[in-house]
Amino acid sequence: MSGSPVVVRRNSVWQTPKPSFGTRQCFIGVYSGRMLGDTEFEAQLGLIWKKHLIEEIIDGKMYDT
Repeated sequence: MSGSPVVVRRNSVWQTPKPSFGTRQCFIGVYSGRMLGDTEFEAQLGLIWKKHLIEEIIDGKMYDT
């Protein structure tokens, strides 16, 4: 799953000039792995590269050599 896009999807009422109900989604980052708990019963947290960091790397032309 590493490298997969992470998208948040919300169903809600949106405040616009004319309020409306609907679904919106947006890209928030790229999945890079997970942080394991000490035992199999503890929570495992997903780790992502956030959108703004990816944009900074691209804009700054920071390439791996």
